[in-house]
Amino acid sequence: MLYKKYEEILGLRWPVEYAHSFSAPTFGIDTDPFLKKYKVILCNLISVDNKKFESSVVHELIHAFLAERIDPAFAGYYYHIVNSVNMSAEQKTTRINKLYLSWAHVDIWVDELLNKFFPNPMVEENELYVNTLRKMANHRPEELRLPIFYVPIAIHMAVASRSKTERGNLSPVFRALGGELTDLVNKLSDFYTSLHSLSFNRKNDLLLLEESVQTSALIQKFDFVPQLLEEQNSNIPIMRWHI
Repeated sequence: MLYKKYEEILGLRWPVEYAHSFSAPTFGIDTDPFLKKYKVILCNLISVDNKKFESSVVHELIHAFLAERIDPAFAGYYYHIVNSVNMSAEQKTTRINKLYLSWAHVDIWVDELLNKFFPNPMVEENELYVNTLRKMANHRPEELRLPIFYVPIAIHMAVASRSKTERGNLSPVFRALGGELTDLVNKLSDFYTSLHSLSFNRKNDLLLLEESVQTSALIQKFDFVPQLLEEQNSNIPIMRWHI
């Protein structure tokens, strides 16, 4: 398996399954802290042994690394919706999506570690990403104005700033976003850039995670404050977001 060497470099103890999905638009990882295993979801762009997006798969494995070295809260978000009995299914979905958008900057810390495994981290993929954004700006600008697209733009900008790498020409993207959303993306990017690196002290890093997620939610003007609380589930301590 192409990625086994990275599992070994990272010293992962839990087994990893790789699942190709024709419906997945991007890469991802499912972390099961109860069975202590992972499933890396490969997007519809590649086959299981394709090297083209190798660093994106390693990115997901670094989430697993953080899960084992710090806490699974860095490789997924478990949640409890407060007062869910009074919410419609649509309201619940909206709240979960907002939690993800508040949590997504975990990728900042993941990509810091990724730099250690690639001398020119994700250069080809970053170029492809920026080119895709520019095409969207020209042909599907309304999609760029969705949070699921503009929050990753802020993360991309912050990663480039922190690693002192080229972020690419985003001028057409900003024009498509418009002034208000560009301001929001810049605010998010500035905040992500300012984040402290992880210390690999569980207590300190979980506090950093919680405070950063709360600030991210505040910047995005979400209508709740996520709280990260430890719960016992089948005698296993789980950090769960109360939203």
